[in-house]
Amino acid sequence: MRGIILTTKFWRKQIGGVGEYTQQLVSQMQKIGDQILIITPPTPGDKKFYQQAGYKVLSRSLPVNQFSFFKQILNLSFFKTLKEIKNTKPDYLLCNRWYEYLGLLTFLYSKILSVPYFAFAFGTDINKILLGRGWLSTSLCKLFFLNATKVYCISRYTKSLAIKLGVLPEKITIIPGGLDMEFI
Repeated sequence: MRGIILTTKFWRKQIGGVGEYTQQLVSQMQKIGDQILIITPPTPGDKKFYQQAGYKVLSRSLPVNQFSFFKQILNLSFFKTLKEIKNTKPDYLLCNRWYEYLGLLTFLYSKILSVPYFAFAFGTDINKILLGRGWLSTSLCKLFFLNATKVYCISRYTKSLAIKLGVLPEKITIIPGGLDMEFI
């Protein structure tokens, strides 16, 4: 299968758990034969790492706020990336962080291309919304998670938060952070 991962958090020299989790997920997906294209913002020095690790990466600025989302629309990078995604003929899209506009971007690409998308949920992402982060953020978060084909949560706690948000329990799968015994 061909998959596209949209992420603002991928492995870099100094990154936290989400980036590491995503990098290990991509490695496992490649082991089972999926062809993965990662769309992530450019970072100095990453290109060499990606080539050495065998990752196919498309470096693109991705929206993290309202301003950068509309800037992408206006400068046509949204459409350029859409064309590149379409040419890849993906079987699915996967978004590892919903952050308002990255989730909206994934939702739009999915609808335009008629390709299912899968969402990753981390406790802090949903908890911020449930604690009240404003009408727009809450609406975009719900749009993203409720329309996903599948929601992958990293724990039972995160699953309970996704259910509180309105995600149907049958759409949720728990994929905890685990150990890769080859890595150890």
